[in-house]
Amino acid sequence: MKQRFRNKRGQTAVLFTLVIASLLGAMALCSDVGVLYYTSIQLQKAADAAALAGAGFFGPNTPQTPTCSWNSQSSGAQDAACDYVLSNGIAKGYITSINSPAVGVTTVPSGAQSVQVQLKRTDIPVFFGKVIGLTSLTAIGNATAIGPMPIQTLTQGLFPVGVQYPATMTYNTPYTLSEKSSGQFGPGNWGWLNLPQCSPVGSDPPSSYHAGGVPNLTTNVTYGSTCRYSVGDTITPETGAQGNSNPPAAAIVTRIGSGGAPPTDQNQISVSDGQLVVVPLVDWNSNNGKSTTVEVKGFAAFWLTSLSGQGASITLTGEFVKLVDNYGIGGTGTDWGSYSAPILVQ
Repeated sequence: MKQRFRNKRGQTAVLFTLVIASLLGAMALCSDVGVLYYTSIQLQKAADAAALAGAGFFGPNTPQTPTCSWNSQSSGAQDAACDYVLSNGIAKGYITSINSPAVGVTTVPSGAQSVQVQLKRTDIPVFFGKVIGLTSLTAIGNATAIGPMPIQTLTQGLFPVGVQYPATMTYNTPYTLSEKSSGQFGPGNWGWLNLPQCSPVGSDPPSSYHAGGVPNLTTNVTYGSTCRYSVGDTITPETGAQGNSNPPAAAIVTRIGSGGAPPTDQNQISVSDGQLVVVPLVDWNSNNGKSTTVEVKGFAAFWLTSLSGQGASITLTGEFVKLVDNYGIGGTGTDWGSYSAPILVQ
């Protein structure tokens, strides 16, 4: 009987040794897989950042001159992407290709400018995988981004003023945005728009909206509308010279602050500046009554400079600027100087 138990203990020891060896092998192999996973994440992050940086080179701003030269014939967008690969700690030797436009990517919209970054590292060291014949591991990171495109939809922040379409707009050129003499914006209209506030933010506005009045106009002047508007949508004008009421006038003055023209250098314009607004371009010529809707033809950015005059002759003035707006969704429509931010499409 005792001999039988001794034999079982011996078998258990052998099985335990085999199990421990298998577990240690699996743990060792997992450590190599962990290194591979970490390296893959780093390469993908670098590719994403580089593609976005390269696509941003197509925007209205003038980026800094890249210090990296991808190749002797590369564009500024490709060199900017190369810069961001290096700034993310990835060696230039791990760059497989930087293409502009992207190659073999079906998700790039028609007419969009694109940058494609492909990274590959084949020399990831193996520590424990050598026991099963591995000598090295390979990780890749691929990303494609499209550059800024003319805004076709603004998901929030629309300022309640309609600028006449079509318009010839020049950077740093003053424009009268509202409160011209009665009739220039259609009977009973002074250029203001009756935009609702939507919940949740970014949802579509109601099909018709005639409420709100001065309190709603003041909110829209201060924060912009929380509704989503697209080219082709219609908006109801704000009847009467409501911009000369004390609350909206005070809100405008607050946004203008000390006033002044926009920075001469486009790159110095901050999207968070209170003087910067995005307005819809509308066709006031089609408006033949104070309650007739106007159609959104596009979106443009203005820098508010002054509010002058009194009563119905009060005048809001701004200067046309170019802007990349994170709340904008781009498309292939007419370029009015207001653009969506670069986005990843792969």
